[in-house]
Amino acid sequence: MEFLYLIIGVVIIGTLALIFQRYRRKKALKLVQLDSQKLTDSAMEASLTNLKLLNESLADSVLISDVWGKGVMAFEYQLEVKNLTSADLNGLKKQLEQQLAVQAKKQGLRGYQQNSAFVVSDIWLKDDILHIDVSHLVNKATVEYVNDMNTLEKNN
Repeated sequence: MEFLYLIIGVVIIGTLALIFQRYRRKKALKLVQLDSQKLTDSAMEASLTNLKLLNESLADSVLISDVWGKGVMAFEYQLEVKNLTSADLNGLKKQLEQQLAVQAKKQGLRGYQQNSAFVVSDIWLKDDILHIDVSHLVNKATVEYVNDMNTLEKNN
């Protein structure tokens, strides 16, 4: 009987240790995501201001990694715009990426195994709302996400 209690005790302690370890890992990931979001928000606000697309403070970005997987540092921004068409989006994407590169350099940021710290991973226009997804390339998961998005774009 004592042996059974010992086994039950070991199972309970093991389960609690796994739960605690998972909690700590999740909390650490959340802190990294928040730090990445702050850096990306700052770079986006300066970039959009330089491109004369922002007249006021930038609204809060939304983390989009819940859809794409853990560890993806990608954020969506929405801006109300006038006189912008879908034909303007490729040029705007290039200009925005140039501005983001300038901001990354000012902040001393480098990307994971790449020169660029930020990339516009998606951009689209719907009902005069400009949607911009910006990825902060700080880890392998985010780089793979951007590669997946580029593959999807090429196939469409």
